[in-house]
Amino acid sequence: MEHGFDFTPVLIFLTAAVVLVPLFQALGVSPILAYLAAGTIIGPHVLGLIKEVDNIAHVAEFGVIFLLFAIGLELSILRLMSMRREVLGLGTVQVLLTALLIGYGAHKLGSSMEAAVLIGGGLAFSSTAMVIQLLAERGENTSRTGRGAFAVLLFQDLAVVPFMALLPLLAGDGGDIGKALGLAGAKAVFALLMIFLVGRFLLGPLYHLVAHTHNRELFVATTLLIVLGTSWATGRMGLSMELGAFLAGLLLAETRYRHQVEGDIKPFKGLFLGLFFMSVGMTIDLQLVWTQIGTVLLLLAGLLSLKCAVLALLCRLFGFPMAIAVHIGLLLAQGGEFAFVLFGFAVDLGIIPGEIGQLLLVTVSLSMVLTPWLASLGAYFSRRLAPPLANQKERIQSASEDLRNHVIVGGFGRVGQTVARLLQDYNVPYIALDVDPLKVTQGQIQGYSIYYGSAAQIDVLKAAGLEWSRLLVMTLDQDPEKIQYLVSDLHRSHPDLEILVRGRDQIQSRQLHQAGATAVIPEALEASLQLSSLALKCWGIPPEAVEQTLEEIRREDYAPIVALLAERQKTAEG
Repeated sequence: MEHGFDFTPVLIFLTAAVVLVPLFQALGVSPILAYLAAGTIIGPHVLGLIKEVDNIAHVAEFGVIFLLFAIGLELSILRLMSMRREVLGLGTVQVLLTALLIGYGAHKLGSSMEAAVLIGGGLAFSSTAMVIQLLAERGENTSRTGRGAFAVLLFQDLAVVPFMALLPLLAGDGGDIGKALGLAGAKAVFALLMIFLVGRFLLGPLYHLVAHTHNRELFVATTLLIVLGTSWATGRMGLSMELGAFLAGLLLAETRYRHQVEGDIKPFKGLFLGLFFMSVGMTIDLQLVWTQIGTVLLLLAGLLSLKCAVLALLCRLFGFPMAIAVHIGLLLAQGGEFAFVLFGFAVDLGIIPGEIGQLLLVTVSLSMVLTPWLASLGAYFSRRLAPPLANQKERIQSASEDLRNHVIVGGFGRVGQTVARLLQDYNVPYIALDVDPLKVTQGQIQGYSIYYGSAAQIDVLKAAGLEWSRLLVMTLDQDPEKIQYLVSDLHRSHPDLEILVRGRDQIQSRQLHQAGATAVIPEALEASLQLSSLALKCWGIPPEAVEQTLEEIRREDYAPIVALLAERQKTAEG
C-alpha cells in the first residue's frame, strides 16, 4: 500500500537524536551540542541523509517560538524589580559594551553594518542553559556568583527580543540602522500595548473557563492557540514571531495558571528546539571549517578573552569582589544558544554570508564545550583571590549587599550545614556564618555561601544584611545565657524578624521562647522523636498515623517526652 507521507526523514532525525544526545550527556556535554553534531552528521555536507534543509528549517522555527515563550513565562515584574540593579544595570552595560566592541571589530574586518550589529549582539550572549545547569550542579545558585551570573543571563534573555525584532528590518533595503531600531522599538511598544490589553481582559477569563471543563487536551490546545496566535499577530505587524511568543509568556507569567502552562508547553519546546539545533548543524560544512581552523581558533581565543575581561571589569565596577568578578567572567565567557538562532536566521536572510556564519557557529559551539573547564578555572581563581579571614567582615558586607528577604544561618556545624544544604537545594538565598576557619574554607570549596564571622555578634549579623533578612536560624552551641541575651536583643531591635533557634533541652527552649524566639527546637527531644518515628514505621505502623502522633506531641510542647525523661531520671537516681 502506498503512503503519501515519507517517514524516512523523521526516522533519521529521531535515530540521530536518540544515539548522540545520551552519548554527549554521558560525557558531560550539553545536549545542544549533541543536536548540532547530529545535524552536521546527517546533513548534506557529511552523510547526506537529509538534503532539504530549507523545508526542515521552517518547521524548526517553532522551537525558537516556544523557547521565547518559556523565557517570558519564567519572568515576573517582582522578580525583575528585586534584581533591577544587576539585571538592568550590569546586564544592560554588559550586552551593549560587548556587542559594541565585537560589532566594531567585525565592521573593521569587512562586515556590513547590518552584519556587524548581529555578530556583536549574537556573541554578547552566554549560554543560559549550560551556566544555570552548572550552577545547580555545583550548588552555587544562591551564592553571590550565582546571583550575579543569573542577573546577566536574565537581561541577555530579554535582549534577544529586540535583536529578533531587528532581523526582518536589517534584511530589508539596508536603510539607516538608527531608523530601523526606532521603528522596531515603536512597533514593539505598540504590539506590547495591544497584546497586553487583549491579554489583560481575555486571558484570565479564558483560562478560567477552560480550566473548569477539566479537559487537559483543551487546556493544551488553548496554550498553543495563544502562543501561535500572538506570534502570528506580531509577524503580521512586521515584527518577529518570536517577539509575540515572548509577550504571551510574559502575560501568562502573572497568572495562577503559569505552572500548568509551563508543564504543558515543555515537550513541544524540547522537541522543536532540538529540531532547530539539528537544522543549524545541517548547514555546517566541516571541510570549510577545517580549511579555516586557524581563523576559528583565533576567533575562539578572542571571544573568550574579550567577554571574560569585559564581564570581570564591569562586575568590579558594580561592587563585586575581585574573586567573584573573575569567577563570573570565566563562567559567562562562552557564546550562547541564541547565537545559533540569530546567526542561523541572519544567514538565511542573507545578512551574514554563509561562510562567515559557519565559522561563527563553530566558534560558539567550541566555546560552549569549554564551559565546564572555564567554570572550574573560575572557581579556582575565586578561592585564590578570596581575601584572608581577617578581612571577612568586608567580604560579608559585599556578599549581602544585594540580598533581600534572605536567611542568615548562624553556625556551620552539623546542624547549620544541613540547613544550608536544604536552603541551597530549594534556591533560597542565604548567608552562613562561622568562626571555625576550617569549616569556612571547606564550606566555600563545596560551594556554600559561608563566611568567617561570629553570628553571636550584632555587628557581624548587620554586615550579613540583618536589616533586610527574613529569617535568622541560630544553630550555635554556645553559652545558653549568651544566646538568650542575643535573641532578646534581636527581638527588641528587629521585632519583625523570625528567629529559629536550636535549644539543648526543654528548659533552655522555654527561656529562648520567652526571650522572643519564633520557634525553638530542643535538639535532644527532637532526636528522640525521630528515633521513635523510625521505630514505629519499621514495626509497620502507617506513616500517616506516626506523623500525626508526632505533631500532637510537638503541639503539647513535648510534655509526654519530658515526663518520661523525668520519670526515667528519678528511677535511675533511686
